[in-house]
Amino acid sequence: MNEPVLVVGASGFIGHALCSRLKGMRSVYALTRHQPAKPIAGVNYITGGVEAATDLGNVLSTCGCVVYTASSSTPGSSAGKPVDEIEQHLRPLSILLQQLQFEAPPHLIYLSSAGATYGNVTGKPFVEADLPRPASYHGATKFAAEMLITAWAHQYKGKATVFRPSNVYGPGQQTRQGFGIIPAALSAQQQNKTLEIWGDGSAIRDYLYIDDLITLLSKAIDDGGSPGTSTFNASSGDCVSLNQLLDIIAGIGGLGLNLRFKPARAVDASEVRFDSTKTQQHFNWQPKYTLSTGLQATWEWINNSAH
Repeated sequence: MNEPVLVVGASGFIGHALCSRLKGMRSVYALTRHQPAKPIAGVNYITGGVEAATDLGNVLSTCGCVVYTASSSTPGSSAGKPVDEIEQHLRPLSILLQQLQFEAPPHLIYLSSAGATYGNVTGKPFVEADLPRPASYHGATKFAAEMLITAWAHQYKGKATVFRPSNVYGPGQQTRQGFGIIPAALSAQQQNKTLEIWGDGSAIRDYLYIDDLITLLSKAIDDGGSPGTSTFNASSGDCVSLNQLLDIIAGIGGLGLNLRFKPARAVDASEVRFDSTKTQQHFNWQPKYTLSTGLQATWEWINNSAH
């Protein structure tokens, strides 16, 4: 079925990439706070965000799926700001859920976070049944959002799919202070600037290329979801330390990196690994990009964007 899809947070890195993939395949509504400078041709934009968008209820009643990609914080940026997390994340989601309280609501797909929700490593890769122990307000908010969605699905016979992706990167990800080590490192290398690192670089993470995540989301949209809430990890399975990641980036650019190490933060886990076996089996999905090929493609995009 090619029912219309609503993408919430469509101007963000993941939301924009998803709209680009879906256009031409089905009707796409893109919910954003502001009209983007370069809108995607063929995509229907709705501005104002969840709180202020007009005719959102009418759009929801026609859509077969809603993909919630909106997020504006990280574990680091959320430190000391629990009220901001509630206002910026839980309140808009709650407004959307309230508008989805009708008969036969659309399939809801929500992007949570694996690294922020699970917490530190337990000696084995995290699976979906493990109890989340978030160490940041950002992670706690993501998990709270999952519980709100679960309650909505239970009360209104909704179908919800929650994805907990690892660190997503790739072309289209803008460099923002505190958001994404990969674009920050590649930009620092290109511009010969010093890159600040929290901790000693030994922290281990999983990095998932944007195209692989978008392929998974596309499969989930086609899947249609199941009654209740289903949760899935989304990772590449290729975990490296931050120092190893930076070595690969330095090798790709060939320009070297100027690093400044700062004391580790309490919100950052030292090691996080995820098992995505359940996801691979359910959606017949397998990441295609290695870390090296994904970083190479991202480096080329950053250089091309600079001209």
